[in-house]
Amino acid sequence: VNMFPVVMLVLPLFVLLRDFQLLDTYMALIAGHATFTLPFAIWLMTSYIDAIPVELDEAATIDGASPWQNFRHITFPLLTPIIAVVMTFSVLFTFTDFQLIYVLTRGGPLNATHLMATLSFQRAISGGSLGEGAAIATAMAAQAARVIPRPPAPAPGPARPEDGSAAPDGYAPIPEWLGQTRAP
Repeated sequence: VNMFPVVMLVLPLFVLLRDFQLLDTYMALIAGHATFTLPFAIWLMTSYIDAIPVELDEAATIDGASPWQNFRHITFPLLTPIIAVVMTFSVLFTFTDFQLIYVLTRGGPLNATHLMATLSFQRAISGGSLGEGAAIATAMAAQAARVIPRPPAPAPGPARPEDGSAAPDGYAPIPEWLGQTRAP
């Protein structure tokens, strides 16, 4: 989903950060992730902002709202869904970006910038402990399963009658043809 493949830009970014002596620093990671996620975020936000009707701002201006009030009370509340989407994508890109972390920091000074994927790779492939690397990868999948939201449970309410007679308030009686398809 990146604008450019990470592999295409990692080497020039590596050379640039090496020349500025920023390798193995947090600044290297921030610059790297900003390089890849910021264009995508701007593209998503721009297309979403363009879809907001201009009439809303014009009506607020006619009602006496300042440009700041227009943004705060009209534009920003309309942007909250896309901000949530952009933040979700950015977090996903950050936690799944193996190449960038591995090329720029290889886990960083004292393993401070490891992701679960780079730590698993380091322990399994570089360290020769395949079991430990597999356990770390499995823990990563278990954490992802724990974080994924579950659908809400249905709200409790009155039960529908089986025969369709005397339907509780808010429900229409069950049609006779629908009742015939049920098993006795």
